[in-house]
Amino acid sequence: MLACILRQGMDLQRALRKTDLVIGNADVVVEATSLEDVLNKVSIPNVIGDSELPVALIKNPTRTVMIKHLTHDISSHHLKGALAFCGSGISRFFLGSSSSVAFVEFETEDAKETAIAACSINVEGKQLSILRIDVPRTTVIRISNIGETVSKKRFKSICKSHGQVKHMKGRGRDIVDVHFMLAEWPNMLTILNSLNGMEVDGNRWLARPAPVFPPEVLQVLWSRPDERIHVISVLRRLLQNTELISPEITFLANKYYKDVL
Repeated sequence: MLACILRQGMDLQRALRKTDLVIGNADVVVEATSLEDVLNKVSIPNVIGDSELPVALIKNPTRTVMIKHLTHDISSHHLKGALAFCGSGISRFFLGSSSSVAFVEFETEDAKETAIAACSINVEGKQLSILRIDVPRTTVIRISNIGETVSKKRFKSICKSHGQVKHMKGRGRDIVDVHFMLAEWPNMLTILNSLNGMEVDGNRWLARPAPVFPPEVLQVLWSRPDERIHVISVLRRLLQNTELISPEITFLANKYYKDVL
């Protein structure tokens, strides 16, 4: 009897440690009975994903980008002019450990995302790279502008060369959500910056965090009040961007998120 109980206990612990389970096309989650078990199972990466960045100077990482390959003749005035297309003012500008690297903090997250989507800017005849510094709160990357010449097999092969891929889901013409394994969460910043702006057969890919939360990620984010705020903001934006809100969506939003949306 004792041996049976011990085996059951060990089987339970092994089951709780399992992640990225899929049956058919559906994600399967072995849910822990306590918050402590949830937090032991999944660790949330720091928002600033590179330990070499000047963490003390970066006040709002979700509104900040890193710009590389600056030269001594490029000033903050030049950068502000080149980034005017982002549609928002710049609240802060500072240099990194090297004078060839600068950090620009925008007034809004939308402006930051617009800058990242551009991948680079031309300043004084020089091409400067724009990189994300905040680790996404998801392991799903939405890639668009893939091009019709790239086969599914080749597309998946390219993505797998940057990280472990769990599965992929088409989101419309030329748009694919790539679900990476949970173990890749700490590496998502590197994966995003590598895939964003990649040129394949003349098409420049746009890679950004998808507004999709895998069950295990959502579970641990919802357990943290500060992370829950981010989830709620994503839900709000999705509802605002939905042109045709059905009665079913309205009902679900009121039922589950009435107090927070």
